[in-house]
Amino acid sequence: MKSNFTLLTLFLVASTMMFAQKKTAKTTSAKSTTAATGIASYLGKDIDNTMLSLNDFLIAKKLNVTKLDEGFTNVLDENYIPTKEIETYSKTLYIGDEIYIELISNADKKIKTINISFVGKKEAQNKFSTDIGTQAWETILTQSDIIIKKKANTRALFFRSEGYMFITVEDSFSTKEYTAAQVPFDSLNVNHSWNQYVGTLLQKTVQGTTKLLHATDKKINLEDNQSFQNMYQEFYFTNGVKMSVYQEKNKHIVAYINVQNPVVYGTFKRNFIKKELKPRYKFGEGTMYRTQNVMMLDNTPQNYLKVYSLPAVDDIVAKSKLNSEIPSLHVLDHYYNSFENNPSELPLFLNDHFVSIENSNRIIFSNPEGDTTIGFYYNTKNSDYWGLKLVIDYFDENYISKMKEEAEDNDLVYSDFTVNGAKFQRTQFYDKTTYTAYKTGNDIKQQADKIAQQKREAEELKQQIEDDKRKAQRNAEWQGVINQATSDLIKIFGK
Repeated sequence: MKSNFTLLTLFLVASTMMFAQKKTAKTTSAKSTTAATGIASYLGKDIDNTMLSLNDFLIAKKLNVTKLDEGFTNVLDENYIPTKEIETYSKTLYIGDEIYIELISNADKKIKTINISFVGKKEAQNKFSTDIGTQAWETILTQSDIIIKKKANTRALFFRSEGYMFITVEDSFSTKEYTAAQVPFDSLNVNHSWNQYVGTLLQKTVQGTTKLLHATDKKINLEDNQSFQNMYQEFYFTNGVKMSVYQEKNKHIVAYINVQNPVVYGTFKRNFIKKELKPRYKFGEGTMYRTQNVMMLDNTPQNYLKVYSLPAVDDIVAKSKLNSEIPSLHVLDHYYNSFENNPSELPLFLNDHFVSIENSNRIIFSNPEGDTTIGFYYNTKNSDYWGLKLVIDYFDENYISKMKEEAEDNDLVYSDFTVNGAKFQRTQFYDKTTYTAYKTGNDIKQQADKIAQQKREAEELKQQIEDDKRKAQRNAEWQGVINQATSDLIKIFGK
């Protein structure tokens, strides 16, 4: 069963990119040793046997359950294909339309996570948090809209907005396995395991003058057909530092490290980079670094680092495997725009990330139907090219159909072409504003040319009619002379 909270939890992860508010992390020195009470007391209990007790707890708070959903997820094998073995069980209790509470257990049915969604204003949020027993817990972190509270070893992570609150209650995740799996940072590559990658990044992040406060449980999201969608985990540190680590469908691991305060970010970044990472090229408003097979994007304007591994530049097979799926039009357009001010550096980026034609702006994706080639074109905002950005030669019509559907949302327009003698098809994508301006100008010129041509043709027709009229008049005059002469001759010879 795909969790009802997938979109909500992904939204929490997406907040990594949104910590723009200038607040500082808050910690308290008090140490709590009392076991968690209220709804958190159900952690570790049997998910089936605890339902009646939980229902009584909610009724006592005047919270009446109106609906109950049940589900489960399956263990994924090493290729992320579901097996028959159960991974987790879940029960979701709905309290009207404003509240729902999801309990998640491991296969042993011991509850490990409680997710709570609440719709209401801040005052109502505070009352509800008091009712379920989390409001008075010790606050160990305040970071934009994120608050983390603790009671003994239990953590409550709050996402709060003006009219909505989402709470995840769980025991603090142990990072011992990650610590044991650490490898040297500059040796990380696409073949390292999740534990190795995360463990190494944790060590590197702590070197950036910060301390781990809380780690959430690892979350796996599935598609509707139960196939693997992504996996992610969040780590919260002192100094307003948050790290979110994702593993995508192709098993590629990407980490985002966000720092709230720009002054703290500057210090953190210098400690993180040290001497290992070397600047490689500009990417949009940020800078790309590389050491061995580790890439890092420093986006100083938004105070975040993006860290991931790539195959060796000359490893064509590994790069083809990593990029088995062709990027969406949105992603391709993002790459294009990121090098609009420095197009000469695009070949370096393409050669780092894709199978590319050497020293060019063209990349290749192999597939059974035939290779797809994508070219990036700059300096085209003139009458010869009409704002051309991307040229795609392809065999798979399904792929290009999806891109065409995305064009409007990316302020692009497209035209299809047939290349003489070629089996592939070609579609070109243009900047919508530039293309429209030239097309409008061209249409106006064509219309003016058409009107001028019609005027010339009308004038020629008028002249032809007048010439024909004069010819007819002359012919009539000559015919009159001939008729008169004939009449005169008849009279003469008739005598």
